[in-house]
Amino acid sequence: MIVIYTGDVQRAEASFETKCLTLSMEQVFISKLPEEEIYQSIKSELENNETLSDTELMQLIVLPLAGKGKEAKQQIIENVITLTKQIKDETKQVFVLSGVLVTTDKFIDEKYADNIRRYLSMTKVARLYEEEKLEAINEHTVRMAESLIKDEVDLLAIMRATGFSK
Repeated sequence: MIVIYTGDVQRAEASFETKCLTLSMEQVFISKLPEEEIYQSIKSELENNETLSDTELMQLIVLPLAGKGKEAKQQIIENVITLTKQIKDETKQVFVLSGVLVTTDKFIDEKYADNIRRYLSMTKVARLYEEEKLEAINEHTVRMAESLIKDEVDLLAIMRATGFSK
């Protein structure tokens, strides 16, 4: 039996014994993955318009499991999804997005998972429209925050109003 442990688990017993059964496990500790190195390598390849290998696609799918704690995992999920949207081959993009949803089912933020599902269900044209709309909203929010900063509005109030952090 193969057991894959998330980044939260550093070590575990390799076998389980009872009077009538001994279960030996092949263990894989995702915590031992060089998560940042993998992420940066794939990011660089996508920025250079290179095609990702099947291994790299699978690494993107399991990368969120490397995080330690729910918040770290969620941040990695968001980073991986952002990278995945840069994959030009739509079949591979859908494969990775679906894979991330499956592997992170127990800890992904439900609203974020719904956004991914909605993204997967959109046509390419609808996706482009949605991305442009979000970009315009983000640009407007940044301009609004800059204006409020110039008007010397309290930074905490700006952060609450815009959803920005530092």
